[in-house]
Amino acid sequence: MDEQGEVRCRTREKEHGAMAEGGKREQKGVMEFRPKHFEDRDSLLTIMYRQNDSSIVFHVFCGIFILFFLRACIDDIFVHKMPLYHTWLIWWNFAYFIPTMFVWTLMFLSTLCLYAGYKHWAYQAVKGDSSGSEKFVVAAYIFYQICFFYYSLRFLFNWQLNCACSFIITCETTRIAMKMHSFVRENWQRALQIRSGNTDMTFPTVKQFLYYQFCPTFIYRDEYPMRSTRCLKTAGIYFVQILCLIEFVNLAFTQYVFPWLSSQDYRATPVSTIALSLFAGILPGIICLLCLFYGLLHCWLNIFSELMYFGDRRFYANWWESENMAEYYRNWNLVVHDWLYAYIFRDISNVSRIIFYINLLTNIL
Repeated sequence: MDEQGEVRCRTREKEHGAMAEGGKREQKGVMEFRPKHFEDRDSLLTIMYRQNDSSIVFHVFCGIFILFFLRACIDDIFVHKMPLYHTWLIWWNFAYFIPTMFVWTLMFLSTLCLYAGYKHWAYQAVKGDSSGSEKFVVAAYIFYQICFFYYSLRFLFNWQLNCACSFIITCETTRIAMKMHSFVRENWQRALQIRSGNTDMTFPTVKQFLYYQFCPTFIYRDEYPMRSTRCLKTAGIYFVQILCLIEFVNLAFTQYVFPWLSSQDYRATPVSTIALSLFAGILPGIICLLCLFYGLLHCWLNIFSELMYFGDRRFYANWWESENMAEYYRNWNLVVHDWLYAYIFRDISNVSRIIFYINLLTNIL
């Protein structure tokens, strides 16, 4: 058996073992939640690319990209009489890129204000009952999150941002909000101990906070597995690949999707014909989905990992081997899955358990 087959078998054994262990815990009525464990490891595609058999998929997509690009260049020169005419969609999408980045800068600066306020509150000595102060901080944090989403989305709708800039605002709003929630949650008990006079506890430094803001994870830790070296050439290659993927998606839309949609007369065309014609957009849709996965979850996150010496680069699992939709969504984006597991599923389970015991005690009494 080759190395890839052994890795796949070990992965399956671990998954089946975890499922069996989880079943035993459920039968015993005890639920244990494993904390996020960071370790130095490469992305799955990086490991697979080291094998010649796995790189064939990458070369196939490179060939398809070259064919798409050649077709677009011929169409631009001989039909539109203008080189690179097909890039109009890219310029349209990034028409408001500068205002978008200005708003993003304000969004990032707001996190520094939250950090400063949180740290200031943590070092305030407790005088008597501190429950009122804690409730005020929680209310202020909730108010911050509401305003954070409100003003970001208000900018999006008022400026009527196009697809790419809207994607930047929505994704960055969600990313920063999730990161801040993890930062507040992971340091809550620490802040309470500092307020109670524990001199052994210290609040995270600005350097730790800034590193966390840009490292590719949504779970806060004071320290992460770090690599001793970084390769700027590797980060540059990832960035060039992202640019090529943007062009790939642009080619799929301008050469296939847009001409197909613009030629449809939906008022005169029967519903059956429209339903059958939708299958013509399946292949470009698959290409866009794969480009989104490879560009965002592999290239983009690995760029920041390489620049910041970040060691744990397991951002996704083998979702292409999933046997059901639940496994697919868990393996598609492990960065988001870890956050949902730590702060949504675990909290809901704990609340449900408390409600269960309260109802049980009520029935007994």
